[in-house]
Amino acid sequence: MRRLLAFGAIAALGVFASGCSLDLGLDQSTHGEEDTLSFSYGSNEFLGCLFGCPLDHPILTGAHVNVGVFGADPDVKLTARAKGAGASVSEFKALVRCTSVKDDGSDEVRDIEFDEKCAKDEERRVVWNAVVVASKAGSFELEIVDADGDVVDRVSMESASPADSKIILDDGSSALPGIELSVGETTALRSSFTDAKGRPIELDDDGLTWTFEDSTVVVLGDPLADFFGGGNDVVLEGKKPGSTTVTLHAGDFVLAIPVEVTGN
Repeated sequence: MRRLLAFGAIAALGVFASGCSLDLGLDQSTHGEEDTLSFSYGSNEFLGCLFGCPLDHPILTGAHVNVGVFGADPDVKLTARAKGAGASVSEFKALVRCTSVKDDGSDEVRDIEFDEKCAKDEERRVVWNAVVVASKAGSFELEIVDADGDVVDRVSMESASPADSKIILDDGSSALPGIELSVGETTALRSSFTDAKGRPIELDDDGLTWTFEDSTVVVLGDPLADFFGGGNDVVLEGKKPGSTTVTLHAGDFVLAIPVEVTGN
């Protein structure tokens, strides 16, 4: 689940279940330099993009990000590589789906491995997913390569460290310089990052973790909002009076937030 997808996520659930992509008439992806493939943050298998998917903002330095690659020949096996900014592709895999139309007119879909075949009455669709990480800030290129080593297409990307970060509580206030809770009280924390140009920084949730010093004072939990696309949230609950620290780890970025829990 990607960090920036929030608005429209509920509608997306129905689209994914049907195996169809949603065309909202928006520029939902970034075209490669050869105009052969298109690229977007967060492949979401065959869901496609709703909002904010083009590669028009940087990824967080040191964090892994999923990039969907669309428009490839479904029968051609591809590989991926990155050049510049200490970037690399840690994983590149094909998501393959066979689709047929049932007697009632609805779609029947099944997922297969790349080397498997769809039946004659099925349409084969392939989306590639690259897991990209850049070890330093700067520009780099993601290249998609065929079995002969020829570049099918490439796209420019950026990596950036946060120039500004915000940790917001339930009530819209900032979590800094610290959080105060009563025993039994809960609050959700939501993080966001921007670069020096004011652009949002892309980060998948598996690149963001929260830790805490003393589990007897506060506990961490995942909110329901995580399911609906607000995956940068975490919930704190005060357990007993005392002081502790919760720490956000996002790529190379680390932020410690003091927490004070008071009695009822």
